[in-house]
Amino acid sequence: MKNLTYKLILLLFIAFGKAYGFNKLQANYTLTASQKDSIGSIQMEIDNSLSKSLGLNSLKPLEQYSKHLTANEMVYSENSIRYWQAYISYQKAVYYLIQGDQSASEASCDFGIGLLNHNDNKNSEDYALLANLEAFSIQFKGAKVLVIAPRLRKNARKAIALDSLNLRAFYVLGSNDFYTPKQYGGGKKTELYLKKALSIPSKKNTNSFSPSWGREESYALLAQFYLEENFPTKAQDIINEGLLIFPENYQLKILLKKL
Repeated sequence: MKNLTYKLILLLFIAFGKAYGFNKLQANYTLTASQKDSIGSIQMEIDNSLSKSLGLNSLKPLEQYSKHLTANEMVYSENSIRYWQAYISYQKAVYYLIQGDQSASEASCDFGIGLLNHNDNKNSEDYALLANLEAFSIQFKGAKVLVIAPRLRKNARKAIALDSLNLRAFYVLGSNDFYTPKQYGGGKKTELYLKKALSIPSKKNTNSFSPSWGREESYALLAQFYLEENFPTKAQDIINEGLLIFPENYQLKILLKKL
Protein backbone atom coordinates (compact mmCIF):
# COMPACT_ATOMS: atom_id res chain seq x y z
CA MET A 1 0.00 0.00 0.00
CA LYS A 2 2.81 2.38 0.86
CA ASN A 3 4.49 1.75 -2.53
CA LEU A 4 1.30 2.80 -4.30
CA THR A 5 1.02 5.82 -2.03
CA TYR A 6 4.64 6.73 -2.76
CA LYS A 7 4.07 6.67 -6.49
CA LEU A 8 0.88 8.69 -6.09
CA ILE A 9 2.74 11.33 -4.10
CA LEU A 10 5.39 11.52 -6.80
CA LEU A 11 2.72 12.04 -9.41
CA LEU A 12 1.10 14.77 -7.38
CA PHE A 13 4.39 16.43 -6.47
CA ILE A 14 5.76 16.49 -9.98
CA ALA A 15 2.96 16.37 -12.50
CA PHE A 16 1.54 19.59 -11.08
CA GLY A 17 4.97 21.20 -10.94
CA LYS A 18 4.90 22.55 -7.41
CA ALA A 19 5.99 20.29 -4.59
CA TYR A 20 9.61 20.00 -5.68
CA GLY A 21 9.89 23.77 -5.78
CA PHE A 22 9.13 24.17 -9.48
CA ASN A 23 8.88 27.77 -10.50
CA LYS A 24 7.49 29.31 -13.63
CA LEU A 25 8.93 27.54 -16.65
CA GLN A 26 11.72 29.34 -18.44
CA ALA A 27 12.49 29.47 -22.11
CA ASN A 28 16.17 28.53 -21.83
CA TYR A 29 18.57 26.62 -19.63
CA THR A 30 21.23 29.25 -19.05
CA LEU A 31 21.60 30.58 -15.52
CA THR A 32 21.10 34.31 -15.34
CA ALA A 33 23.19 36.49 -13.05
CA SER A 34 20.30 36.87 -10.62
CA GLN A 35 19.73 33.12 -10.55
CA LYS A 36 23.37 32.51 -9.79
CA ASP A 37 22.96 34.73 -6.75
CA SER A 38 19.94 32.87 -5.38
CA ILE A 39 19.85 29.76 -3.20
CA GLY A 40 19.01 26.61 -5.06
CA SER A 41 19.11 28.15 -8.54
CA ILE A 42 20.70 25.08 -10.11
CA GLN A 43 18.13 22.88 -8.44
CA MET A 44 15.40 25.18 -9.71
CA GLU A 45 16.68 24.82 -13.26
CA ILE A 46 16.82 21.04 -12.99
CA ASP A 47 13.35 20.84 -11.43
CA ASN A 48 11.98 23.07 -14.15
CA SER A 49 13.64 20.82 -16.73
CA LEU A 50 11.84 17.82 -15.24
CA SER A 51 8.55 19.68 -15.43
CA LYS A 52 9.23 20.44 -19.08
CA SER A 53 10.21 16.85 -19.77
CA LEU A 54 6.94 15.62 -18.30
CA GLY A 55 4.98 18.15 -20.34
CA LEU A 56 6.74 17.12 -23.54
CA ASN A 57 6.96 13.39 -22.75
CA SER A 58 10.63 13.73 -23.58
CA LEU A 59 13.88 13.65 -21.62
CA LYS A 60 15.35 16.33 -23.86
CA PRO A 61 15.07 19.23 -21.35
CA LEU A 62 16.78 17.23 -18.61
CA GLU A 63 19.44 16.00 -21.01
CA GLN A 64 20.04 19.55 -22.23
CA TYR A 65 20.64 20.79 -18.72
CA SER A 66 22.95 17.86 -18.04
CA LYS A 67 24.99 18.89 -21.08
CA HIS A 68 24.95 22.48 -19.83
CA LEU A 69 26.60 21.38 -16.59
CA THR A 70 29.21 19.35 -18.44
CA ALA A 71 29.96 22.28 -20.74
CA ASN A 72 30.61 24.50 -17.73
CA GLU A 73 33.11 22.26 -15.94
CA MET A 74 35.51 25.20 -15.69
CA VAL A 75 32.87 27.22 -13.79
CA TYR A 76 31.65 24.53 -11.40
CA SER A 77 33.80 22.34 -9.18
CA GLU A 78 34.09 18.65 -9.98
CA ASN A 79 32.18 17.75 -6.82
CA SER A 80 29.37 20.17 -7.67
CA ILE A 81 29.11 18.73 -11.18
CA ARG A 82 28.92 15.22 -9.78
CA TYR A 83 26.28 16.18 -7.20
CA TRP A 84 23.98 17.87 -9.69
CA GLN A 85 24.44 15.17 -12.32
CA ALA A 86 23.37 12.68 -9.64
CA TYR A 87 20.38 14.90 -8.87
CA ILE A 88 19.51 14.93 -12.57
CA SER A 89 19.72 11.12 -12.54
CA TYR A 90 17.24 11.15 -9.65
CA GLN A 91 14.86 13.36 -11.62
CA LYS A 92 15.24 11.13 -14.65
CA ALA A 93 14.34 8.17 -12.44
CA VAL A 94 11.21 10.03 -11.37
CA TYR A 95 10.40 10.81 -15.01
CA TYR A 96 10.74 7.17 -16.04
CA LEU A 97 8.65 5.98 -13.10
CA ILE A 98 5.82 8.32 -14.05
CA GLN A 99 6.13 7.09 -17.64
CA GLY A 100 5.76 3.54 -16.38
CA ASP A 101 9.28 2.41 -17.29
CA GLN A 102 10.50 0.88 -14.02
CA SER A 103 13.59 -0.68 -15.60
CA ALA A 104 14.84 2.67 -16.91
CA SER A 105 13.92 4.34 -13.62
CA GLU A 106 16.00 1.83 -11.69
CA ALA A 107 18.93 2.21 -14.08
CA SER A 108 18.90 6.00 -13.79
CA CYS A 109 18.72 5.77 -10.02
CA ASP A 110 21.63 3.33 -9.93
CA PHE A 111 23.66 5.63 -12.18
CA GLY A 112 23.19 8.54 -9.76
CA ILE A 113 24.18 6.33 -6.84
CA GLY A 114 27.30 5.32 -8.75
CA LEU A 115 28.26 8.94 -9.39
CA LEU A 116 28.14 9.78 -5.71
CA ASN A 117 29.83 6.58 -4.59
CA HIS A 118 32.81 7.43 -6.80
CA ASN A 119 33.31 10.63 -4.83
CA ASP A 120 35.99 9.87 -2.22
CA ASN A 121 35.53 13.23 -0.51
CA LYS A 122 31.80 13.31 0.17
CA ASN A 123 30.31 16.21 2.08
CA SER A 124 27.05 16.27 4.02
CA GLU A 125 24.93 17.07 0.97
CA ASP A 126 26.51 14.25 -1.03
CA TYR A 127 25.58 11.75 1.68
CA ALA A 128 22.04 13.12 1.96
CA LEU A 129 21.40 12.86 -1.79
CA LEU A 130 23.02 9.42 -1.89
CA ALA A 131 20.69 8.26 0.88
CA ASN A 132 17.70 9.73 -0.96
CA LEU A 133 18.63 7.92 -4.18
CA GLU A 134 19.07 4.68 -2.28
CA ALA A 135 15.68 5.18 -0.62
CA PHE A 136 14.10 5.70 -4.03
CA SER A 137 15.80 2.59 -5.41
CA ILE A 138 14.33 0.30 -2.73
CA GLN A 139 11.06 -0.08 -4.66
CA PHE A 140 12.97 -1.90 -7.42
CA LYS A 141 15.26 -4.09 -5.35
CA GLY A 142 13.07 -6.76 -3.75
CA ALA A 143 14.90 -8.65 -1.01
CA LYS A 144 17.94 -6.37 -1.39
CA VAL A 145 16.01 -3.88 0.75
CA LEU A 146 17.50 -5.72 3.73
CA VAL A 147 20.91 -4.44 2.64
CA ILE A 148 19.95 -1.09 1.16
CA ALA A 149 17.78 0.21 4.01
CA PRO A 150 20.51 0.03 6.69
CA ARG A 151 23.00 1.51 4.24
CA LEU A 152 20.84 4.50 3.35
CA ARG A 153 20.21 5.19 7.04
CA LYS A 154 23.96 5.01 7.63
CA ASN A 155 24.59 7.50 4.83
CA ALA A 156 21.92 9.86 6.17
CA ARG A 157 23.57 9.72 9.59
CA LYS A 158 26.94 10.43 8.00
CA ALA A 159 25.36 13.53 6.46
CA ILE A 160 24.15 14.61 9.91
CA ALA A 161 27.56 13.89 11.48
CA LEU A 162 29.13 16.27 8.97
CA ASP A 163 26.36 18.86 9.30
CA SER A 164 23.88 18.54 12.14
CA LEU A 165 21.65 21.12 10.44
CA ASN A 166 21.21 19.27 7.16
CA LEU A 167 17.43 19.06 7.00
CA ARG A 168 17.58 16.86 3.88
CA ALA A 169 19.25 14.06 5.84
CA PHE A 170 16.51 14.17 8.47
CA TYR A 171 13.88 14.18 5.72
CA VAL A 172 15.39 11.02 4.20
CA LEU A 173 15.38 9.29 7.59
CA GLY A 174 11.77 10.33 8.14
CA SER A 175 10.72 9.21 4.68
CA ASN A 176 12.46 5.85 5.08
CA ASP A 177 10.79 5.30 8.44
CA PHE A 178 7.39 6.26 7.02
CA TYR A 179 7.61 3.79 4.14
CA THR A 180 9.00 0.97 6.27
CA PRO A 181 6.14 -1.44 7.08
CA LYS A 182 5.02 -1.28 10.70
CA GLN A 183 5.74 -4.98 11.20
CA TYR A 184 9.39 -4.15 10.56
CA GLY A 185 9.45 -1.21 12.95
CA GLY A 186 8.34 1.55 10.59
CA GLY A 187 6.47 4.63 11.70
CA LYS A 188 8.03 4.94 15.13
CA LYS A 189 10.41 7.79 14.30
CA THR A 190 8.67 9.41 11.31
CA GLU A 191 7.33 12.32 13.35
CA LEU A 192 10.62 12.82 15.18
CA TYR A 193 12.72 13.01 12.03
CA LEU A 194 10.33 15.15 9.99
CA LYS A 195 9.73 17.60 12.83
CA LYS A 196 13.49 17.87 13.23
CA ALA A 197 13.84 18.60 9.51
CA LEU A 198 11.23 21.34 9.73
CA SER A 199 12.80 22.85 12.85
CA ILE A 200 16.04 23.55 11.01
CA PRO A 201 16.09 27.07 9.55
CA SER A 202 16.95 27.60 5.91
CA LYS A 203 20.58 28.45 5.40
CA LYS A 204 21.07 32.13 4.78
CA ASN A 205 23.65 32.19 2.03
CA THR A 206 23.81 33.16 -1.61
CA ASN A 207 25.38 29.98 -2.93
CA SER A 208 23.63 28.98 -6.13
CA PHE A 209 25.07 25.48 -5.74
CA SER A 210 23.14 24.86 -2.50
CA PRO A 211 20.25 22.38 -2.74
CA SER A 212 16.91 23.30 -1.21
CA TRP A 213 14.89 20.08 -1.49
CA GLY A 214 13.52 18.45 1.63
CA ARG A 215 11.55 21.09 3.51
CA GLU A 216 8.48 21.13 1.28
CA GLU A 217 8.49 17.35 1.07
CA SER A 218 8.74 17.12 4.88
CA TYR A 219 5.59 19.19 5.34
CA ALA A 220 3.60 17.00 2.97
CA LEU A 221 4.89 13.71 4.36
CA LEU A 222 4.37 14.72 7.99
CA ALA A 223 0.81 15.82 7.20
CA GLN A 224 0.16 12.50 5.48
CA PHE A 225 1.62 10.64 8.47
CA TYR A 226 -0.69 12.48 10.88
CA LEU A 227 -3.70 11.71 8.73
CA GLU A 228 -2.84 8.02 8.48
CA GLU A 229 -2.29 7.87 12.25
CA ASN A 230 -5.64 9.62 12.83
CA PHE A 231 -4.28 12.87 14.26
CA PRO A 232 -6.45 15.34 12.28
CA THR A 233 -5.64 18.34 14.49
CA LYS A 234 -1.91 17.84 14.08
CA ALA A 235 -2.41 17.30 10.36
CA GLN A 236 -4.41 20.53 10.12
CA ASP A 237 -1.72 22.49 11.93
CA ILE A 238 1.16 21.20 9.80
CA ILE A 239 -0.80 21.68 6.57
CA ASN A 240 -1.64 25.27 7.52
CA GLU A 241 1.98 25.94 8.43
CA GLY A 242 3.20 24.39 5.20
CA LEU A 243 0.76 26.32 3.04
CA LEU A 244 1.90 29.60 4.58
CA ILE A 245 5.38 28.89 3.25
CA PHE A 246 4.44 26.92 0.13
CA PRO A 247 0.98 28.20 -0.85
CA GLU A 248 1.02 26.39 -4.21
CA ASN A 249 1.86 22.96 -2.82
CA TYR A 250 -0.62 20.65 -4.51
CA GLN A 251 -0.16 17.72 -2.13
CA LEU A 252 -0.86 19.86 0.95
CA LYS A 253 -4.00 21.16 -0.73
CA ILE A 254 -5.14 17.62 -1.45
CA LEU A 255 -4.46 16.53 2.13
CA LEU A 256 -6.35 19.56 3.41
CA LYS A 257 -9.46 18.34 1.60
CA LYS A 258 -9.22 15.00 3.42
CA LEU A 259 -9.71 16.60 6.84
